[in-house]
Amino acid sequence: MDSRQKRIEEQISTADKRQDEAAHLKAEFEKKVKELEQGTVEILQRSRKEATQARDEAIQSARKEAELILADARKAIESERQAVTQALQKEVGLLAVEIAEKIIRSSVDAKVQEKIVKENIQELGARKN
Repeated sequence: MDSRQKRIEEQISTADKRQDEAAHLKAEFEKKVKELEQGTVEILQRSRKEATQARDEAIQSARKEAELILADARKAIESERQAVTQALQKEVGLLAVEIAEKIIRSSVDAKVQEKIVKENIQELGARKN
């Protein structure tokens, strides 16, 4: 009977050791799961922060690009406005000269015109000398 009891005690002792070992392994497993969960939370937080930062940088970059495009458009508009203004001024000047010529031709007779032409020719000759 002693051998049977001894064997039972050994089995109980072995079972107790295995149970202690299982409890220890379980505690280690739960610790590692908590560490992994914490690591996952940190990775998610870091990823969210990086995504927010990337989004903000993209928005700021787009705003700067839009400002540059707008500035270029304003310059082009101003340049075109100046070109149109100069063209209109030139055309108005030509029209004014044409109108003045017509008015002068209609109001000055042939003798007066000949006198004006001769005077201008003499002035040009005097300027050359």
